[in-house]
Amino acid sequence: MTQFPMVQERGDSGATARAFTLWLRMVSRFQLDLPVEKRSRALTDVIVPITSADQLLSEGHGDTASLDLSGSIRVTAYTVPLNERWHLKGVYVTPTTAASQLYLVIDSNVIAIEVATTAERFLQLQTFQLEAGDEVQILGTGNAGDTSERVDIVYTGEAV
Repeated sequence: MTQFPMVQERGDSGATARAFTLWLRMVSRFQLDLPVEKRSRALTDVIVPITSADQLLSEGHGDTASLDLSGSIRVTAYTVPLNERWHLKGVYVTPTTAASQLYLVIDSNVIAIEVATTAERFLQLQTFQLEAGDEVQILGTGNAGDTSERVDIVYTGEAV
């Protein structure tokens, strides 16, 4: 352990100076309040990697749904099964004749995740975590030309 703020001590003074510089950067970056008492601070010289067990246990998946969007109601494309959790990474939607819009239903709350459009699109969704029973839905277009539209998803899934 390197003691701070004392820079000169036994051992490699270069490593101590680097650790002290790191300490000052952390204080500045995280706006740390330093205690008033005049005692040294300790900072280890060892970097310990941290691994997320959730990431290690999750698996990548992709799926395709063919949907009839000719009605004018929201159509469920995907529902997260019981005992699973999905981290939605992306959604692809084929072009539609009339405007459609993607929604997520999370804990019974309906969230529009894009503006209505007719364009082909791929949405990168790095922040949505879906639990069992949550859904990916798309708004029907009300147009008879949209009876076979494709909605693909990419997600990582894990058993809970």
